[in-house]
Amino acid sequence: MTIRTKIIGTATLAALFAAPLAPAFAQTSDQTSEQSAPAPGQPMLQEDMPSQSFTDAQLESFVTAVDAVTEIRAEALLELQIAEPADAETVQAEAVTRMKTAVDETPGMDLATYNAIGAALHTDAELNDRVAALVKTRQSDTNDTTPQGDG
Repeated sequence: MTIRTKIIGTATLAALFAAPLAPAFAQTSDQTSEQSAPAPGQPMLQEDMPSQSFTDAQLESFVTAVDAVTEIRAEALLELQIAEPADAETVQAEAVTRMKTAVDETPGMDLATYNAIGAALHTDAELNDRVAALVKTRQSDTNDTTPQGDG
């Protein structure tokens, strides 16, 4: 269990800091399209994004949502490895739907906020530090409560 926890923690960090989070939902989210957004296919520039500060509760919810999205992404990657090439698009579409649902079902989180935090992580060092601290605390708490076997 400890190894699985470490792998999930590492995957979560990778997802937070390496993967572009906002584009995963930006084109398919009705909520984000209702906001003032650039033309379809145009990336949202930092100047176009509203300046926001996020509460600790929002960031906690974000980290919880990222955990769920990371797990779904990992499952989808496994499914893609065994899927027929013709089924790949369906597997990906289903994974995106499951990710959106996971974000929406996370208490205190919605797609618009998830996308805004994900986008802000790319440019806001202070926000990165806050989220990294939450992830580290969560990993520490998980390691403290995971039973350790003697062999």
